[in-house]
Amino acid sequence: MTAEPDGEHADFIPAILQKIQDVRELIGSRAVEIEVDGGIQPDHAGLVVAAGATILVAGRAVWGAGSVEEGVSALRKAAS
Repeated sequence: MTAEPDGEHADFIPAILQKIQDVRELIGSRAVEIEVDGGIQPDHAGLVVAAGATILVAGRAVWGAGSVEEGVSALRKAAS
């Protein structure tokens, strides 16, 4: 979890980036996905991907955007 689950306004916790990096290092070259969930917004997508995450769960970023397509597009752009 990259946020404290509070039910409505999950804020991204930047300190989790180090934990993602640590897990990525432990995994090494094995084909293992790292999935992160909680407070993922376009502002954070690039950071978590750079840290080693490969799957982003982003409900509010998608459903809270103007449209689902806009939300997914913004996340993809930020993550690349």
